[in-house]
Amino acid sequence: FLSGPTRRVAAALRHCAPRLLRRLSAWDVPDGERSHSPMPPVAALGGHGIEVEDWQRSADLARLRQYAARQVAAADQAGWLADGIDYDALPPCLPVAD
Repeated sequence: FLSGPTRRVAAALRHCAPRLLRRLSAWDVPDGERSHSPMPPVAALGGHGIEVEDWQRSADLARLRQYAARQVAAADQAGWLADGIDYDALPPCLPVAD
């Protein structure tokens, strides 16, 4: 997914942007109310010594969300982010051909 030529990685990120943004935005939803795990998962943060509260306020998370939002806009996929569209209804994140 994130390996290979730059052009392919960029295409994969653009293709998967609605799912990426939804998962990155899950950090705004209280833990017990999330329908899917946030990105990165809580366990991954702990493995890097990052506290959940620090991650939620981090510039890194903000930059990732901004990047994903730009990709959604560039791919004209904003309709997939409307309220009420379930995560499972978003386009699948399949490998992108070279």
